Amino acid sequence: MQMGSDRRTAALQGTAEIGLAVAATTFSIIAVFIPVAFMPGMPGEWFRPFALTVTCSVLVSLGISFTLDPMLSAYWGDPADHHTAPKKGLSKLLARFNDWFDR
Repeated sequence: MQMGSDRRTAALQGTAEIGLAVAATTFSIIAVFIPVAFMPGMPGEWFRPFALTVTCSVLVSLGISFTLDPMLSAYWGDPADHHTAPKKGLSKLLARFNDWFDR
């Protein structure tokens, strides 16, 4: 949207831009944990639930990052006064920290 695109186009372009990195990371994690799920013996019994949980959660995360996140980004934009409204509380503290850190 900062480059002048509408929300839908920006969501699609953003997803396409990071898609390969997200998919590569996901499949790397799966490549590590699938063999752990099929280890024989006592270690296999101990680590199988963990490996299957990690594998399934990363696959679900991949699906959500390619479907639900872009759709929500396209329809739920930032409020118009998000960047111009005065900051209060924790937001004010974090803004001061960022200003100090950026010096």
